[in-house]
Amino acid sequence: MPLFGTDRVLAVDVGASQLKIGEFLFSRAGMELTGIHQVPLGIDFSAESDATLAIVDALQNTIKEKKIRPAPVVLSVTGQSAFLRLVKLPPVKRSKIYQTVLYEAQQNVPFPMNDVVWDYQLMGAGSSEGELNVMLVVIKKDIIENLTDCVEAVGLEVEMVDVAPMALYNAVSYNYGDLGECTLVIDIGARSTNLVFMEPGQFWSRNLPLVGSGNMITQQLMKEFDLPFKDAEELKFAHATVAFGGAYEDYSDKVISKVSKTVRGVMTRLHIEVERSINFYRTQQGGRAPSRILLAGGGSVIARTDEFFKEKTKVEVEYLNPFKNVIVSEAITEEEIGRCAHLMGEVVGVGLRHALPCPLEINLIPPKVASERAFRRKQPFLIAAAFGLVLVALLWLFYFSVMTGKLHEQKIKISERVSQLEIVEAKMLPIEKNQAVLSQKINELADVAMQRTRWLEILSGIQACMPDGMWLVSLAPAKKTPPAGAAAGQPGGRQRRGTQASAAQAADTGFNTIAVKGLIFADKATDKSIAQFRDRLRSSPLFGEGTEIRLAPMPSRDDFARSFEMEIEMKENSKAASSQ
Repeated sequence: MPLFGTDRVLAVDVGASQLKIGEFLFSRAGMELTGIHQVPLGIDFSAESDATLAIVDALQNTIKEKKIRPAPVVLSVTGQSAFLRLVKLPPVKRSKIYQTVLYEAQQNVPFPMNDVVWDYQLMGAGSSEGELNVMLVVIKKDIIENLTDCVEAVGLEVEMVDVAPMALYNAVSYNYGDLGECTLVIDIGARSTNLVFMEPGQFWSRNLPLVGSGNMITQQLMKEFDLPFKDAEELKFAHATVAFGGAYEDYSDKVISKVSKTVRGVMTRLHIEVERSINFYRTQQGGRAPSRILLAGGGSVIARTDEFFKEKTKVEVEYLNPFKNVIVSEAITEEEIGRCAHLMGEVVGVGLRHALPCPLEINLIPPKVASERAFRRKQPFLIAAAFGLVLVALLWLFYFSVMTGKLHEQKIKISERVSQLEIVEAKMLPIEKNQAVLSQKINELADVAMQRTRWLEILSGIQACMPDGMWLVSLAPAKKTPPAGAAAGQPGGRQRRGTQASAAQAADTGFNTIAVKGLIFADKATDKSIAQFRDRLRSSPLFGEGTEIRLAPMPSRDDFARSFEMEIEMKENSKAASSQ
């Protein structure tokens, strides 16, 4: 039952001679009958004919004339079309029940499993320990699909398919509560009679084709009075009654007397089958004898039918009231209810399945219909998903369109900015060229200044090392390149790191040695004066160890001074010291 609001359903029972429709509304108050319709199909049973068109026309005309609003349909089919078999399963695990039932179905069903629709209902423990009773329900697929196609042809959707005997069981359970020891429902239809044995937790059904049915009575009247089917039907509806048995005064009207005796003969054969079924139920199914009989179906309203079965079975007999616990709308009169209550057991039982839990719950919906219904249920989600994909694509398209516009605007702005910068660049180029020329001149002047400072340092350094009485007559800077491999630290001509630095220093300064020529007064000069000058230069931070005396001839007796030549090596760090 829905948690909020109400819920409608159309319960349809497709009988052999007529169509019964019940409109039900489910709410917190319970199950309410809001509409009830009984439509004859107008089928001539004397000739075999397809009832499909008759069912579609009956549904279509009723929906149109009674202005029935669309709602889900729960469908009941006759017990004559179904195969019901109670099977006993050996002790198995719950997870293995379906496979076991399928195996039993394959063994018991006289048709290929691909050609049928089947379901099962667990009925409780069997007589042996661990044994499980299962009610197997099978119906040919083409029968079910034909009926569901009829419903769908008028624009309705089938929600569930049940069989008449089980629908009757559910209707009786809902309206009568405690079933007592055993209740037998005798449902006398147009083509067959259903016997439904009901006990708490137990169900057994038997279908009697033709026996006791309304069609059997009509056929007997056709023989007795030599009438066509239609006239025999009218005679049955006008005068049918069950004749008194034993010493009772006969009817004065010979037609009524003959009709009543014919009906009694048919009912007697039905009673024989009922007694046989009761004995079978008691001996083979472990059931008990019925303590109450409920009459239902169109044939049960023949006058004195209840008295006949009460006389024969010696148990309480009454007519089934399927609306005992059903709320009946004020729009439906008591006369309407009384006229068709005996026919509506299946309608109420199958209607209960829509929203309320029931003792027997099988569903013979065809796989084709189930898959179509599942697809229809998914359709809104599929449509929403497709719409979402389209929306996402449109959003991306819109995004790319907006971003393309923005990028185009940015491109225009950047192009304008580039044009402005190009104008500035054109103005800056001459300035940059002038700047480069000025920078070069500044560097040259800075180099000159640096060289001047350096020479002052060199001259000061040399002068500081000179002894008294010595002076220089010339200084000549030179760039001395060591011979190949002379400064190599290893074979193969690889230079040491210091030599590479010295070469780099020479490249930077333009010279790495200074050739000097000088004189020293003869009276001041000794053998070690020039050597001391050399050693002082070597120890100076400006000059290197490679400082050597190249020429120092001894002066003649007439010379007042001694001349010498020396090659002064510049140290590697002399430039750094001078630049600082």
